[in-house]
Amino acid sequence: MHGTGERVEQVERVERTGADAAGGEPSRRTMTTFSAADEEKQRGVRRMKLTALGLLLFVAVVYVLAKWASSSGAGPWAGYVAAAAEAGMVGAVADWFAVTALFRHPLGLPIPHTAIIPTKKDQLGVSLGEFVGENFLSEEVVRQRLRAVGIGSRLGAWLADPDHADRVTAELSAALRGALTVLRDSDVQAIVGEAITRRADAQEPRRSPPASARHWRRSSPTAVTSGSST
Repeated sequence: MHGTGERVEQVERVERTGADAAGGEPSRRTMTTFSAADEEKQRGVRRMKLTALGLLLFVAVVYVLAKWASSSGAGPWAGYVAAAAEAGMVGAVADWFAVTALFRHPLGLPIPHTAIIPTKKDQLGVSLGEFVGENFLSEEVVRQRLRAVGIGSRLGAWLADPDHADRVTAELSAALRGALTVLRDSDVQAIVGEAITRRADAQEPRRSPPASARHWRRSSPTAVTSGSST
């Protein structure tokens, strides 16, 4: 806790237990330290929990008092107050159960269809991935989005303006001049020579000499050498 910008650190401590003295493996316990910002968020969550619990207890007290007043003949208003307080209590308990059931078993009881996220996180991840892939990243959806955007038509309309066309031409020419300035003559010659060689090799099978001439060249290398020297 050296500042609000400090990240969460994982501190692993090794503690020797009674089993270590008997030659057992040391037990490892991972302790998590939080930054000041994380602790402030936790304090905020605790305050909200206490506020919600206080409101629930307040509504319960109002319900009890309203029922007592209604039974004492206080008037019809007591029944309305009791009904409103009862609805508040039911809603609060239902919300608490629904939120708690997503992450753990309420009150530690293994109630069916609770602790949904820890027990079904892999299935939820697969379902979410399939949903995103089918509804946002499929080929047909992407094509429709691109056609709806109309990139080609917008680019053509933008380039139809002479000022925009002149600007693009100037930028491209400057980039080309910069590229030509960076390139060396030897590099350009190597690239051109390689392209010519590949082209010649591709055309060589079409204009290969007769079989007798190829055989004569292979069998008479001295003749070729003497002819070239003369």
